[in-house]
Order: sequence, then structure tokens, then C-alpha cells
Amino acid sequence: SHPSLAPSPLPTPLPTVMCTSGTYYDEATLTCVACGIGYFSNFTHPPFPSNCTVCDEGRYNSKTGQSQCIECASGKFSSSDRSGCSDCSAGEYVKDSKRYGSMYTSEAGSAECG
Repeated sequence: SHPSLAPSPLPTPLPTVMCTSGTYYDEATLTCVACGIGYFSNFTHPPFPSNCTVCDEGRYNSKTGQSQCIECASGKFSSSDRSGCSDCSAGEYVKDSKRYGSMYTSEAGSAECG
């Protein structure tokens, strides 16, 4: 993304930088930088974040420069770096996007893995 050179509402010595969703503002280089894999940014107006937000558990991003994260399919959990989703191992399950270590059968809404 390239910064916008649109005039700012108040006089400043530097041009106003307008970052797009999926980017953050790098103060060292005064540029907008794409979020990395597993991260997102959905800001569309200043002040822009100085870093991106990691995807929540149960969500992922496999591409850079994303404005939101993708939900893992039922029965899958997100990798620790949030770059994708994986199946549970035998004897594990996913409930509320979190992985657990023993089979869970008594409450409705669980996504069992097997």
C-alpha cells in the first residue's frame, strides 16, 4: 500500500498517511505495511495501529494483508501461529474454538474429533 498525500485537516510537516485495512503504520519508515500471515487489521481511518492483531483461537489467515480472520471448520483448531487449521488428534475435541485432551460427549455444541 502506498500512503496518501491528501492534505491533513491541521497543518503538519509531513503528508497525511492513509493506511488500508490489512495493514499497519510503521513509524520508522512512515509507510503502511501489510499484516503477516496469522494477523489482521481492520482500521480504515487514523489513528492507524502500529502493529497487527493475531487471529483469535479457532480462526486463521493463510495470506498477508488481511482485514479479518477466517473461522476454522467444525472439529478443527487453529495452529499456534494462526496460519491454518488442523484436525484434532484421536481422543481430542474442539469446543468453543479451543482444543481439549479428552473426549467430550455430555454437552451439546461440542465438535468432536476422532
